[in-house]
Amino acid sequence: MDNIIKVKNDNDELIDAEIINTYDNDNKKYIIYSVSNNNDTSNLYASRVEKDDNGNDIYLDINNDEKKEIIKYIQKLLKN
Repeated sequence: MDNIIKVKNDNDELIDAEIINTYDNDNKKYIIYSVSNNNDTSNLYASRVEKDDNGNDIYLDINNDEKKEIIKYIQKLLKN
């Protein structure tokens, strides 16, 4: 996986995002990535990674249970 990916923003435009980390849980793969706010700050996001019909990675929204697990994972990373 490259370090920079394209994701859609709230306006449905493709923008660059930087992959911070990947996380595997229950045979599912997740990415944690940041998007620049163009003011020296970034927002942190997470998505589930799946394959489309052509074998390309697609990034899907996560549910609340997945979000809780990813938050725990990030907190564990920050403690190390």
